[in-house]
This record gives sequence, C-alpha cells and structure tokens, in this order.
Amino acid sequence: MTTKKASTKKTAKGKAKTGAAKPAATNSANNKKKANRRGPYSTGVQRRQELLEAALRIVAEEGATAVTHRAVAKEAGTSLGPTTYHFESKEEMVREAMRYFTTKGLGRMAQAAKTVRVRKRLEFDDAVDIMVDIQLAEIEAGETSTELQIALASSREPSFAPEYEAYNKKIEEYLFWMLSFLGSRCPEQDARIIICYMRGFGMEQLSRPHAPIKRPQFREDVARLLACLLGRQSSQT
Repeated sequence: MTTKKASTKKTAKGKAKTGAAKPAATNSANNKKKANRRGPYSTGVQRRQELLEAALRIVAEEGATAVTHRAVAKEAGTSLGPTTYHFESKEEMVREAMRYFTTKGLGRMAQAAKTVRVRKRLEFDDAVDIMVDIQLAEIEAGETSTELQIALASSREPSFAPEYEAYNKKIEEYLFWMLSFLGSRCPEQDARIIICYMRGFGMEQLSRPHAPIKRPQFREDVARLLACLLGRQSSQT
C-alpha cells in the first residue's frame, strides 16, 4: 500500500511537472515563430531598399537603360536572386527606384511645410532658407544627376512619365502653398519659375563638379528672385 501511494504521488508529480513544462515550451515556440516572421520581413525590406539605392546609382551614372537585374545585383554586392525576387522586370525596378527617389525628395519639402504649419507663419527670409537648404541638400546628396536621368527616362518611356509628373505636381503644390502664404498674386506661375531656376542651378553645378558652392551667393540669388516675384525689395539689396 505504501509503495503504491508513493508511486501514485511520484506519478502525480511527474504529470504536474510535465503539465507545467508544456505551456513554457509552447510559448517559446510561439515567440520563436514570431521572431522568425519579423526577422525575414525586416531583412527583406532592407534588402529591397539597398537594391533600389543601387539602381539609382546606376541611373545617375549611366542612365535608366543601364539598369538590369544583373547590373543592380553587382552594384549592390549581392547575387542575382534578390533582384529577381523583389522585381519581376527591369521596368518595374526602374519604376520603383523612381518612386523611392521622389518619395525621399518630397519628404524634405513635407518636413519644411510641417514646420511652417506648427509655427503658423512664414517669413520671407525663412522661405528663402527653406528653398536654399532643400536645393543644397539635393546637390550634396548627388541627386541632381539622378533627377536629370529620371526626367530623360520619363520622356522616352511613357510608362515612367506618370510617376515623374506626379512628383513635379507635388513640388508645385508645396511651392504654391508657400508662395500663397507669402502673398504671391500668381502662386502657380511663380512656383513654376522657381522650379525652373532651381533645376537650372542644379545643372550648372553638374557642369562644374569641382567648383565649391557658395551658399551666401546662392541665397542672395534666391532672395532676389523671390523678391521680384512677390513685388518687394529683397533684404539683400
């Protein structure tokens, strides 16, 4: 009898131990599955971004026609597999690279607009600084050549045009809003003039890659242009 009771207790303890271990094992397995789900996704997003940046470097140096799965894989320092996994065709790769580029560029303008909304005011000098800072950031990031090649690709390949047109439209909208804030009588026309000037300045810098950019002079030029458009005297004059 004694032996049987002891055996029963031992068995009961064993079951209790076994029962307590199962939830822990289950939780551990579930956590591992969740981590595995997050890990590959995070890695996949990062890898896709690296491929898009590699594609944009090729676009800047050789043009959109030079973008291929093999060329992007080589530029990104990876095998061919990831490029074909993330992008079914060369056209899709170029289109997504364009979207990545334009989203990043518009992000700078959106941040500037957010700052103005928070302050609920926009002074003339602040507007000049915003335009100058955004333009110089693009030049310093080496994006001027990329944008030029994207514009050329959009003019040659109709399927790329909507993305670039939407980008230009959004830039015009931001400038329209800023110029209206400053009291422009023709904000839509003034926005296009400013865009043309900024792109012309960017092209000038491309033609003189080793010439230093003189920010004070550039700022004075932008201030003069904006003052003329608004019909006021620039603080620089």
